[in-house]
Amino acid sequence: MWNHMLRWRGSSFQTQYAQHQITAAGKDVVISEGLIDAQIPYYYPEATVESFAKAPETYLIRLINSGPPIRAGEAIMGRDQIDLAKTQSWVYLTGQRRVRKLPNPCCDTPSPVTGGLMSFDEIQTWSGRLDRFDFKIVGKKEMLVPYNGNKLLQPKTDAEVISKTGVNPAFQRWELHRTWVVDATLRSGQRHPAAKSRYYCDEDTWACLLADRWDANGQLWKTVWSATFVAPDLPGTVIGSFGFNDLLSGTAYVGDLYNSKNAHYVLKPRYPDSVFTPESMAGDSVR
Repeated sequence: MWNHMLRWRGSSFQTQYAQHQITAAGKDVVISEGLIDAQIPYYYPEATVESFAKAPETYLIRLINSGPPIRAGEAIMGRDQIDLAKTQSWVYLTGQRRVRKLPNPCCDTPSPVTGGLMSFDEIQTWSGRLDRFDFKIVGKKEMLVPYNGNKLLQPKTDAEVISKTGVNPAFQRWELHRTWVVDATLRSGQRHPAAKSRYYCDEDTWACLLADRWDANGQLWKTVWSATFVAPDLPGTVIGSFGFNDLLSGTAYVGDLYNSKNAHYVLKPRYPDSVFTPESMAGDSVR
């Protein structure tokens, strides 16, 4: 699924985030808030096929939590490779005051930034590896997907766009688009709570904007979504907020809301490589 690695998002950017869980009773719980620095070496202005072949890293990212107080200072950093089996990630835990390398930053491993509520391969609908599932292109389908959703960015607080079931429908825009439909079936001998998934990937941006996931009992378990907005200074259409609805438990998740922050998606000059190292993460995260 090359859409995750190479879809256009700019080469260096920064976002502020807030992650929200909505309980089955409709209560909004802030899981984490913080700052993301990200870089995509494939899109460095000076990059060449030869230079990328020598250093085939596709995505560098660092997230540092600023809240809530119990999680302030926690951090996670990742360096994705074309060969996703070689991807490396580290976490900094304030209680231990040390950096630890994550043994398996992939697939059904719970993402620390989401408080373990989303797995790594559900972030922005799809961000997993290819060796856990058998993938099959089912075909094309015109369908309504979250698209050009700049209206979601207009309210000044997260509370305005959160509802008891996820995102307030008044702020979520849908648009008819051509999508590629891709089925993912768990391979024999592999483990994952989702035995099957179906992804709907936008033909224009190559971002997978919707997904359905079934559990081992064949029940439709989760619907996963990502909402795009237009960033004219990029220029491009990029994923902003994302999340899921758990159809079995009645809970929901809304991640990467920017409304209560002072900026949405900030293009940055190229970061020094040292920003995306365990040493840098530890130094900037200590409280």
